[in-house]
Amino acid sequence: MPVTSSVVVPAYKEVGNLRPLCERIFAACKQAGIDKTTEVVVVDDNSCDGSVEVVNELKKEGYNVRIIVRTKERGLSSAVLRGFDDAKGDVMLCMDADLQHPPEKVPELIEALKEGAEFVIGTRYAPGVAIDKDW
Repeated sequence: MPVTSSVVVPAYKEVGNLRPLCERIFAACKQAGIDKTTEVVVVDDNSCDGSVEVVNELKKEGYNVRIIVRTKERGLSSAVLRGFDDAKGDVMLCMDADLQHPPEKVPELIEALKEGAEFVIGTRYAPGVAIDKDW
């Protein structure tokens, strides 16, 4: 099946978060029936922390995830743009690797974009959204 949605994940020294992030994204996408048409693109700023190996393990396990390791560029904004340039999907999301964004919301965001929203944003500051008092 062709990829229709891409989740771009800029990363630097996030090796400990990549597996749970991808597993949770794809579990949510599977429940929504879009796991076979969704990809995760990790854009790593040459962390040298095992991120490449983790992504390769996930790929071998059947997850549609890949990693771009940048050795000459650095920074969040340029990493996001690089991921969007390399994304295969027509619908694209960006989310942090640190699990601050709930991966379980990815299908809802993708669906909103497919239904015609120009953009979507996940925020803890919207009306009716609560922040953990210990955050």
